Amino acid sequence: MTYRWLAIWLIALVGPAVAAADEPPKSLADQFAGIKKEHQEREKKFYNDLREHRKDDKKIGELNDEYHTFARKQAEALKALIKKHGDDPAAFEGVLVLVGELRYPLDDDLVKLVTDKHSANPKMGQLCYDLRYRSSEAWAEKILTETGAKHPDKAVRGVAVYSLGVYHRTRAQPYGQKLTEEEQQKRFAEAAKHFTEVTKAYAEVTTPDGKGKLGPKAAAELVRIKNIPNLKVGEPAPEITGEDIEGKPFKLSDYRGKVVLLDVWGHW
Repeated sequence: MTYRWLAIWLIALVGPAVAAADEPPKSLADQFAGIKKEHQEREKKFYNDLREHRKDDKKIGELNDEYHTFARKQAEALKALIKKHGDDPAAFEGVLVLVGELRYPLDDDLVKLVTDKHSANPKMGQLCYDLRYRSSEAWAEKILTETGAKHPDKAVRGVAVYSLGVYHRTRAQPYGQKLTEEEQQKRFAEAAKHFTEVTKAYAEVTTPDGKGKLGPKAAAELVRIKNIPNLKVGEPAPEITGEDIEGKPFKLSDYRGKVVLLDVWGHW
């Protein structure tokens, strides 16, 4: 009887370990997907906690510290995993998670990895779209420029060129800095060059998020750049056209000389 119970106990003890050993290891893509899911869940909880404690400055500070510590550790683990498997095509999925989800920059080694090993990846357009507002980071411009010039897929090239336009337009109005008018116009001209190219060669390309075509977006950016010099105190407002609540067309200039209240809003 004693030996029988001993055997049963050993089976119960060893059984789970044997079952775990039989489980196949997660693929690289699955590991990146797991990190992405973990980050999304943690970020959602973070914003919910901020709303719950929005009147408690001390608690908000603690929540920020906790979240950024978590995100930093996750980013470091993700970068190490990408570099360890750099030659694997699935490593690019990790790059998308790092830049698109965690919003972390690529270091020199990762930039080289992307340009040397993954420059023709069919998902490069998504990376380029995620880089369009990183206008203070030269590495982002390097990836956008090379992709726009060399990628084998026309749609990906189009997204890269459009993103370069946004990159330079944003550089023309850097946060916390004041450029000379000459430097600002130079950057706006660079942005306009890329947006014009998009309207001519890539107008029908769909954005990676599927929300629109590049042509209309680039055309709107060109109008924005054209109007920016007029957006100064004391200068006439740029022309605005549209329809009133009854569907009747109108122009802002129709109301020149009258007091006008503009209520600008939109859906994002």
